[in-house]
Amino acid sequence: MKIAAGLLLLVCAATFAPRATAQAQGESRTQASLADDQALLLRQLKRLRSTMELLAQRFDGEGRKHAAELLRQGLKHLDERRPEFGDKTLEELMNSSQQNIESGMSVQSLETQQRVIEGLDKLYRILTDRMGLEDLQKSLENLQKIRSDLKALSAREQKLNEEAKKLEEQQLTAEQKALAQTIAAAEQQQRALRSETERQGREQRDLDLEALRGELAKLVQDQAVDAAVAKSWSPKDNAELDKAGAPLRAALESATHAERLARAASELRTAAAELRDPAAHVPDTQKELDAAARREERAQGTTGDPAAAKTAQALRAGADELAKTADQQGARDAAAKSLEERAQSLEALAASESAAAERSREAAQAQLQQTAQSASGASQAAQRAQKALEAAPKESAGKEQAARASLETAKAEFDAAQGELSELGTQLARSESEQGERTAALGKQLPNAAPTAGEEGQHANEALERAQAAQKSASEAAAKGDAKGASEKAAEAEAALREAQKELDALAAAQDAKSAGNEAMRALSEQQKSLGEAVGKLAEKAAQQASGSQQSQQSQSSESSPSAQQSQAAQAQAKASAQESSAALEEAQKAMQRAAQALQQGKSSEASRSQGEALQALQQAQRASSRPSGARTPEQEQKQKELGQEQEQVREELAALAERNRKRENAQPAPSLDRAQQSAKKAKQSFDEGDMEQAQEETEQTKRDMEQAQKELGEEEDQYQRLRQEELLFRIAEEVKQLTEEHKLQMDATLEVDKARPAGEKPTHTQRLRLKKIAKAEAALGGRAGELEKAIQSEESLVFAEILDQVKSDLVRIGGDMSEEGDFQSGERIQSLQQDVAESLAWLAEALQHEKERRKQEPQQGGQQQGDQQQRPRLVPDAAELKLMKRLELEIQDSITKFTRMHPEVEAGGEIDPLLLEDLQRLAWRHQRTSDLFEKFRKRLGIPDPGSDHP
Repeated sequence: MKIAAGLLLLVCAATFAPRATAQAQGESRTQASLADDQALLLRQLKRLRSTMELLAQRFDGEGRKHAAELLRQGLKHLDERRPEFGDKTLEELMNSSQQNIESGMSVQSLETQQRVIEGLDKLYRILTDRMGLEDLQKSLENLQKIRSDLKALSAREQKLNEEAKKLEEQQLTAEQKALAQTIAAAEQQQRALRSETERQGREQRDLDLEALRGELAKLVQDQAVDAAVAKSWSPKDNAELDKAGAPLRAALESATHAERLARAASELRTAAAELRDPAAHVPDTQKELDAAARREERAQGTTGDPAAAKTAQALRAGADELAKTADQQGARDAAAKSLEERAQSLEALAASESAAAERSREAAQAQLQQTAQSASGASQAAQRAQKALEAAPKESAGKEQAARASLETAKAEFDAAQGELSELGTQLARSESEQGERTAALGKQLPNAAPTAGEEGQHANEALERAQAAQKSASEAAAKGDAKGASEKAAEAEAALREAQKELDALAAAQDAKSAGNEAMRALSEQQKSLGEAVGKLAEKAAQQASGSQQSQQSQSSESSPSAQQSQAAQAQAKASAQESSAALEEAQKAMQRAAQALQQGKSSEASRSQGEALQALQQAQRASSRPSGARTPEQEQKQKELGQEQEQVREELAALAERNRKRENAQPAPSLDRAQQSAKKAKQSFDEGDMEQAQEETEQTKRDMEQAQKELGEEEDQYQRLRQEELLFRIAEEVKQLTEEHKLQMDATLEVDKARPAGEKPTHTQRLRLKKIAKAEAALGGRAGELEKAIQSEESLVFAEILDQVKSDLVRIGGDMSEEGDFQSGERIQSLQQDVAESLAWLAEALQHEKERRKQEPQQGGQQQGDQQQRPRLVPDAAELKLMKRLELEIQDSITKFTRMHPEVEAGGEIDPLLLEDLQRLAWRHQRTSDLFEKFRKRLGIPDPGSDHP
């Protein structure tokens, strides 16, 4: 990205500035030069800002949303006033640095420039889509804290839901509880019957056939629309419509000329009136005419409009005349008269153009009226344009402008309609092609939906094939502009589809008749009938409860005490609930009767629909029967109040949490959090009103919104985790690269010293100093490898961490053996250890590079959900680590084989050199660590112990 490269140069230039400032303190010439350099950097930053703004707009237009968003984030960073920057923007900091340099305040300038460098570095990371590891970790921690708090709020909302349900149940009478439990049992039984009905339907393919018939019905409707369009389509009539285009365009052109001429005439008359007014200022009037003349001259140059040429000439002549007019009333009156004469001339031209526009408008209207009376699709287009033409004014102030506006509207309607008609053949061809694909798909589904369809199925399939062929022909005819052929074939396709529909209806009737004799369906019918009778008795019971509540209410109607009135209201509410429950149960019974009858006839699809209606009615009855009607006790009133207060606390904490989320840097929108606040507010109102049923619904909705917000924030957390790991991989790879390069320098230095050192002799004083330096450098590299190993270990990358641990151990050992403690070793043994370190670092660098490439190619996926927990993605996948572990083990085996071949005395059981024994122990230690590592992997991946009985 060029803009990022330019920014990098800007950062480098800003980095150089403080060094120069430090060297030039007190030297006025150098200060002036540095101030100029700082001003140049400021101008470059401003140009960079302008480039970013333009690129953001261009990228938006090109659909490059991510790149545009990065630029907008960069612009936001440039405008941001950060406390650590003294509440200044980057531009203001640069300006402040320039002022400090000019004032000789080098120290202050250095401090300011350092903050500028930090700001530019962050801008570079934004534009290259790379946040710093520290920023990512901070953003990740903030997001995780918000998710944790949201989870706690969700748990509180769930508890509120349970408490509301419990409070509602406490207010139910024994009769209500018994009725509710019986309805719940009936609902459960109905669900089981519906499930069995659908299973039987699937076995008999009844449901598949029903779905096929539904799709065919939609296809028939769509084909009928295409056939109607094809019938009304007439390219010949479209040509008739085109005839209205020429007069319509001529009318618009003349109306535009008339408006331009009338406007210029009005401006000349206005100027003349000002000249006749002694208080008016002649130069001001002249400037107005000069501006109007320039406007018309530009229009003439751009459009070549002859009317603009006339108006420009008249206005320019008037402006020039006023420039020479003396500020005396006689001269002013003479100039005014001249302007009025020019205005009169323009008005005559305007009237002529208006008349021409009217003649052309009438010609266009006559042609449109003729086309509008046809039966083609072009008639509607003509009617639309004609209606716009009729809106043109006859005589009124400013009629030229209104006439031009109405003609523009008519022209726009005409062009739009003409465009639609010109595309009608293409659209019809495309629609018929799509219809043919749908017909072919239905033909392929028919054998699966009705495997034993018999003669009806064969006829239906043949009809579908004919329909598809006709649709293909209709599409081809429409594409060629053959309206007659397209109309005939579209109608033929519609007829064939209707024939297929008739055959499938007959097939469905035959299957229903066959299912009617099915023993399982008859059994289901009997069960459904019995359940319907039971629900009918429940309806009677609910009706009796309503009647009892009414009698109790009548007996208390004469009492006027508050307690009696309260009891009377409760009885009225109980009556209403019982009546609602009874009515719903009656509806359920009727739906069950329809379902039983459909099952008796073998119509499983129809039965399933009726059973669904019965379930809905039972649920309504359940809600009505579970609605409290009695007055609450003081304890219940207090509990209701406490629940409302708790709900309000949850809402307030939700609002605070949503605000925290909005203030997060680069936070993504979380609309579910806003919806959760609204649901919580409604739940609070329900608690205050004592409507526990509604409170349950609202608290449940609030919880669902919270869960959705958790999901949205979880996806954002996944993104931060990926960005963090990509940045961590980048840093680790860079550190491994530096370790490799610095270790290579020490290897070269070791080889150089060892070549200059006679075999078997002590090193010279100079050589000892060099070996001490190499040993110290290698030990320091070992310390850095250890720090890197801890970072990778914390990411659970076990094999990568193991390799770095081995590198650390070898480097520390090399440092000890090459120092005075190890008698300044530099021979083949030390060089072999150094080579092992180099190979390990090379493996690590290669594996890291492969992982970076894999991440670029692999689509982004979120962490796997496990209940409420989200598994954190690993820095390196297990597969990559296992490959590296295999390579590690093979290398150890090769090293052992090589060691025994070079030192046969080991296997012979002779005396072994202590250093060789140490090397052998090192190989054994590595082999054991690799075995332990595999054991950890085996347990993490759930692989059974090889010694167990599991396969």
